[in-house]
Amino acid sequence: VSKDTLEVALDDKGKTDCFASTEADIAALVEKLVPLAERIGVIVLEATGGLERPVALALEELGFFSVSTRILGTYPASPYRALQ
Repeated sequence: VSKDTLEVALDDKGKTDCFASTEADIAALVEKLVPLAERIGVIVLEATGGLERPVALALEELGFFSVSTRILGTYPASPYRALQ
């Protein structure tokens, strides 16, 4: 998840699809996931300062939901952010 794009891997083959971080492309991504729902074991969204929220909400609306959240790691805050 980034400001402009969503990079999506639908299998373990390493191929990814790129979607714009727009409402229309998030809807297209969700439409692509719906037929695969029975085969999806895990959906992972990288927490990127809230940019992941529109995708998470769209998935939740269709019944994909989180039963747990696990923080895998953090990075120190940039000193530049303190100046903003």
